[in-house]
Amino acid sequence: MRGDLVLTTDTTGHQAGALRSYDPYGQPLAPSGTVDTQKVPDNSPGSMDYGWLGQHQRPYEHTGALSLVQMGARPYSPLLGRFLSVDPDEGGSANDCEYVAGDPINAVDLDGHGFWRQRHPGKLGKGRPLCRGRSHMGRCDYRIQGCADRPSGR
Repeated sequence: MRGDLVLTTDTTGHQAGALRSYDPYGQPLAPSGTVDTQKVPDNSPGSMDYGWLGQHQRPYEHTGALSLVQMGARPYSPLLGRFLSVDPDEGGSANDCEYVAGDPINAVDLDGHGFWRQRHPGKLGKGRPLCRGRSHMGRCDYRIQGCADRPSGR
């Protein structure tokens, strides 16, 4: 749902390594569902791999029990469920280090600048919402305006 990498395959398409799962804040889980900091992915050379939000190419860096996810503008700690530096956008969040206003089920912040919750995707068309959402700054509607359904030359 969030773009977590849960399975790695070899060149023939067969499963290589264990199945992975993560809690909403990005901590690796054991098959029993408990947090297990030793269950980090190992799918790249070195200590930086792809796991939680890996589809979005967010590297999961781990050394022992310490894990960090590089989220563009600032590093994120799955253990704390918080960013490790203040929000670079003044007034971007009620708390300078919080992750997605405490709602990682419905929102992601892939660049460390702010998060977006998609609520009601719409259909493309003149004046129709492209998407509607709610962010920490309020409700937003993006609409297609103009002459999308006019013949050219008029």
